[in-house]
Amino acid sequence: MRNEPITFKIKTLTPLWTGGADEKMDRIHETGIIGSIRWWYEVVARGLGYHVCDPTSDNRCGLSGKEKNNEERISKLCPACYLFGTTGWKRMFNLQITSEGKQPVEGNKIFCQVTNSKINKNWLRKVFEQNLDDKNFFGSLELKILSRNSEKQVEDQLKAVLSIMSEFGSIGAKPQFGYGLFELIDKKETKESLRKIHKFLEKNNFKKSNSDEGIFSLKNYWKFETDEIEANDIKNTFLKNPKYIGSNHNDLYISMSFDIRYMLRKRYLQKSKSKEATSEIFGGTKGDKWASRVFVSSFYKENQHDDKYKLRIWGFTERYIADIIREIFIENGEYNKIFSNIEIVTLNKTLREVTEIDS
Repeated sequence: MRNEPITFKIKTLTPLWTGGADEKMDRIHETGIIGSIRWWYEVVARGLGYHVCDPTSDNRCGLSGKEKNNEERISKLCPACYLFGTTGWKRMFNLQITSEGKQPVEGNKIFCQVTNSKINKNWLRKVFEQNLDDKNFFGSLELKILSRNSEKQVEDQLKAVLSIMSEFGSIGAKPQFGYGLFELIDKKETKESLRKIHKFLEKNNFKKSNSDEGIFSLKNYWKFETDEIEANDIKNTFLKNPKYIGSNHNDLYISMSFDIRYMLRKRYLQKSKSKEATSEIFGGTKGDKWASRVFVSSFYKENQHDDKYKLRIWGFTERYIADIIREIFIENGEYNKIFSNIEIVTLNKTLREVTEIDS
C-alpha cells in the first residue's frame, strides 16, 4: 500500500536562505533544506553517543551492491546515511516544499543586511556581491514528506530533529549571518524528541566506529537567548549609525548578526591573546577555511504584531567559552541590562537522562 505524505508546517522567524549551484537565492531549494536537516541529525546522533560519518570525506559510508540482505546493508551505514542516503543507498524520503500549496517557493523579501561599520559594510558587500538583487524568503512553509518506509519511523525521526532545530538552531544555509530561525508548528518537547531518536538508533544495528565524534555534537552545545527587547532599545544600543546593504526598510527582523559576531571575535581575541584560539572558535578566513563554532541570529520577533525582538546566540564549544562570551556582553555597559540575567542552556543533563532511561 502506498504511503500517504505527511506535512510539517514551519514559520520563519528570520529569513530563509537556500542558494542553488550558483549560490543565488532564487527560490527555496529542497537540497538546502535536506542538507541542514541532515547536519542537525548528525549533531543529535553524536550527542546521543552514536557514530555518524562525514559525508564529504573519503571515509563516508557506502554500499558495494554485494550485500546479501537489508541487515548487512544497515550495518555498513551510519544513521544519517540510512535516512539521508549515500553511495548505493537511496534517501528514505522525498521532500516537496510549498507555501500556501504553491511550488516553487520564490523569495519574497528584498535582501537586507545592516551594520554600524563602514569596514563591515564593505566586507558584507563583498560576501554577498552576487546576491544584492536576490530575495530571501520570509513566511510560512509546508514540508511534505513521502517516506519509503511504511512503519512511520522516518516521519517520526524528521519531526523529532525538526523540533530540536526549531528550539536550538536554524534551518537552511548561512546561519552565521542570522538566517534560518524558525518555529515548527506542533513541535515535540525536547526530551521526547531525543528519546524518539535514541530509541531508533538503539533499535537498528548501524555502523560502529571508534573515530573522533566531532566538534558539532549536542554534548558540546549551549545557547542563550535574550528576553524581548524594545525596538527603541535596539536602535539605541545596536543601531547607532546604521548602514544598509540592500533594503533599508524592514521591521520583521533586523539582520545585523555580522556586527555582533565581529564584536565577539574582537573581544575574545583581546581576552585570549591568541589568534589561533580565536580562529578555532569563530572560524578561519585564510588558507584552509573552517566554520565558526559560534552562531548569532538576526533580531527576530516571536509575535509579528509586537514591536519587540529577541536574539539567540548558540555554539558548539566547551562550556567555559559560553561563559566568556556572556561576560563580553555584560562587561559592555550598553549591553549589560540586556544580557546580565541571561541563562546559559546546555543539554548534557537531558542527554544523560534520555540514554539512562532507554538503556
